[in-house]
Amino acid sequence: LSTVRGPLRQTPYCAILIYCNNTPIMKVLMEKLAIAEPRPTLEYEHAVVRLDDLLAQELTPAVRLFGPIMRPSVALMHAPPGVGKSMLAHEIAWAVASGKSQFTRYPLPNWQFDAEPCNVLIIDGELPMDELRRRMAVLRGGRSALRLSLLANAQLFEQEQELIDISRSASRERISRLVEDGEIGLLILDNLATLTGPLYDEDGAQAQRVINEWQAGLRQSGCSVMLIHHDNKTGGQRGSSDRETICDLIIHLERRPDVGIERAEFEVQFRKARFIESQPQTFSAALRNGRWDFGDATRSMLERLVDHMEATMGDWNYKDIMQDLSISKPYVYRLYAEAVERELWESDWDRPKTRKRRQAKASIY
Repeated sequence: LSTVRGPLRQTPYCAILIYCNNTPIMKVLMEKLAIAEPRPTLEYEHAVVRLDDLLAQELTPAVRLFGPIMRPSVALMHAPPGVGKSMLAHEIAWAVASGKSQFTRYPLPNWQFDAEPCNVLIIDGELPMDELRRRMAVLRGGRSALRLSLLANAQLFEQEQELIDISRSASRERISRLVEDGEIGLLILDNLATLTGPLYDEDGAQAQRVINEWQAGLRQSGCSVMLIHHDNKTGGQRGSSDRETICDLIIHLERRPDVGIERAEFEVQFRKARFIESQPQTFSAALRNGRWDFGDATRSMLERLVDHMEATMGDWNYKDIMQDLSISKPYVYRLYAEAVERELWESDWDRPKTRKRRQAKASIY
């Protein structure tokens, strides 16, 4: 009973847990209910470090695997459905495993290699094997696949009638063993929705903290983790904000205007970047016939934003901009701040934001 916290203590599950104590059923129930198993009491004194000693230590810094992806680290990449997040994740996998990428040919700050190629494991939750094979082949470009491995739900279900569920300890333990035995340097989980079972609550903080703890353990062991996820309706990552706290890097892919779904054309934005001396540059990328084309997404979007505000004679509102430029509300705010900083637009944030508001006020008189 001491392992039960909060309102759950008042539910019938308590009786089941007490009855099943010290049995395998107890462990299964605790896992399904996202209840942490009791741990032995530990003292913290041995882990306390004096600041003088810390400053004198020679610690191993994180190394750049590729671009802003460091080792060890935890990264989150999120985007709307059909934008091309899996294709970018696969390109990153090819780059880290082979030490070669078209991204290094474009003058993007911080998109270089500082480490030797390492073993990469992609765990895919949704694609059938033939489509996964086709996508990987499109991106290969003559690169070596010796360090790149795949684990797909489709193949696993065909062989064992089982699906991966990283919200369950059994799946996490099996993946951890694969990482350790294969000396994996980068683990890509594509994606959260398809690699968790029906009992996992995306909005639940407790369920996410269990996954966070697992990712932190992989990072501590020297493995980098990249989790692929979906957007919510406002352009943020879907579900609990606790998912972001563990992350060293957060990448958001914004759908480019006038581009349909299932085409890998997007703008790469960075919402969090630890270990990087300078903020990574926002840029646009498009995959065409196996080759990546790049552009300065921020400048082109800034120009479109200023053009929109000038066309409305200053009577603009962010909802119209979201619709006209096909971008999210947070991105509108960032572009507006950038426009003001570059003196492309004079700050008028304190004015009324919509015509409707002005018209309603005028109609009173």
